[in-house]
Amino acid sequence: MQPPTVQYAATSDGFQVAYAVAGEGEPFVLTPPSLHHVRLGWRWRPYGDWLAALAGRYRLVLFDARGQGMSTRGLGPGFAVADYERDLEAVVDALRLRRFVLAGTERFGHVALRYADAHPDRVRALVLMATAVSMQAWPLSHILGVGRENWDLLLWNNVPRGLPAAEARQRLEDYRRSVDQADLLRWWQACADSDVSDLLPRVKVPVLVLHGQEYLDLSADEAMKLGAAIPNAEVALLEGAGGSLHGSANEALAAIAGFLDGLGKGAIAPAARTAAPDLSPREAEVLRLLAVGRSNQQIADSLVISLNTVKRHVNSVYAKIGAAGRAEAIAYAHEHGLT
Repeated sequence: MQPPTVQYAATSDGFQVAYAVAGEGEPFVLTPPSLHHVRLGWRWRPYGDWLAALAGRYRLVLFDARGQGMSTRGLGPGFAVADYERDLEAVVDALRLRRFVLAGTERFGHVALRYADAHPDRVRALVLMATAVSMQAWPLSHILGVGRENWDLLLWNNVPRGLPAAEARQRLEDYRRSVDQADLLRWWQACADSDVSDLLPRVKVPVLVLHGQEYLDLSADEAMKLGAAIPNAEVALLEGAGGSLHGSANEALAAIAGFLDGLGKGAIAPAARTAAPDLSPREAEVLRLLAVGRSNQQIADSLVISLNTVKRHVNSVYAKIGAAGRAEAIAYAHEHGLT
């Protein structure tokens, strides 16, 4: 499959995030693994097969996070995991996606969970791949140690087993083009303390946990622990594909399709019930968070925006729905199914 056209979305803190869209159907936003390139990845087996399979069934949205691929490089010393939420938000807002399936991969599994917690009205379902409750479950000392001492060895260890020699060499070269040593080490260091154990019991969206049983960097036991901690989550342990994080592309696609089809039309209902079509997606999110009792500061923290921006959104919401204050806005949200 030919790689789709690459476009750019600007984040709220000035990064340019490269993204691409392929296929038709329900939007399926796939977050990037550690080594990713929004254009070159289409020729990487088995990852390219996985992308093609998803694009054959869904409107696939993929992107390079800051510090990788075709996105802005050079992560500063202040980089934090929350910055990845800005990347995801920039892409879905640029595409004006009101509701979509979100797939979290590796460190982006935590980003996806936090985004879904803050925006349950936008995320129809979560698919989590190679994700653990705590990032401490990963072999971080090995990744960081080898990454500092022998950069090419770390990259080479990620080349799938069994590739022909020429293809393996090309993959290594592609990996060199996909990320700089300093950026990769900085983001793994920043993610090292990430833990979502407190968030998992309150996850409201449907969740499928996928894990390739031959994936070496993270045990399948971690996938089962994650699934057990999320109410009503489904867990699928898949075989094959040379140790890929999702297992066989066809098996993974079948598991996802079965999971999403099983949710039925009802899972899309909240977006359809919205009775204020002139509210922007951001204003609708602010109203929903108001309705569940969040303060302005808590809304700012959840949406990674400034307190002044929240206040402007709140005033705009009041004006559009005819509310005199917070109590009337909350009542409106409950009456129109926006909670």
